[in-house]
Amino acid sequence: MSDILRLKQIRKKRGLTTKRLSDMSGISRSYISQLENDGNDNPTLIVICALCRGLGITPNDLIPEQLYK
Repeated sequence: MSDILRLKQIRKKRGLTTKRLSDMSGISRSYISQLENDGNDNPTLIVICALCRGLGITPNDLIPEQLYK
């Protein structure tokens, strides 16, 4: 998933650690790390929305436009 979601890029740009994003989103730190690094997980819409809430963004910001086509 790391190639699909811009999670790590956006999180770092906002100056957040995985721990802080975990606290803000309610998603475990280990799962955030999996999404950012392993690239073999498919998060549910609920997880995507929770991460977006924690980052203060919309799903459109997190998921590249080419995936909608």
